[in-house]
Amino acid sequence: MFDRDKWQEIFESIRKHKLRTILTSLGVWWGIFMLVFLMGAGSGLENGVMGMFGTHASNALYVWTQRTTMPYEGLPPGRYNQLTYDDIEAIENELDEVIEYIAPRLFVPSGEIVHGDNKGAFDIRGERPDLIHIEAILI
Repeated sequence: MFDRDKWQEIFESIRKHKLRTILTSLGVWWGIFMLVFLMGAGSGLENGVMGMFGTHASNALYVWTQRTTMPYEGLPPGRYNQLTYDDIEAIENELDEVIEYIAPRLFVPSGEIVHGDNKGAFDIRGERPDLIHIEAILI
């Protein structure tokens, strides 16, 4: 098992080629360091992203409206479409077998809230009870 001649040859080669040995060792060390660093960075990124979506259902679908960019049947671009509760009921009725929960959200940014002498500007959100099945609500 232990062959003294092989070990002597190995150490003799190391002694003769010091620069090559140092550069090879440095390259191996750098490769291991980068592997460990990148694996750690990848795991950290994965944990961060999963933490951001941790309170949401994994099969949730979010739909919202935007301003139009093109004219349509004489109407100008830049119109804002708004989904109504009738639209939500139509989606529920049409896709009842596919959709388990539907939770529309009413959002008013920076609305003024007044209660007695207290008042302040807060974001106002109206939620439907089914939201607890889609997204954890922190109170």
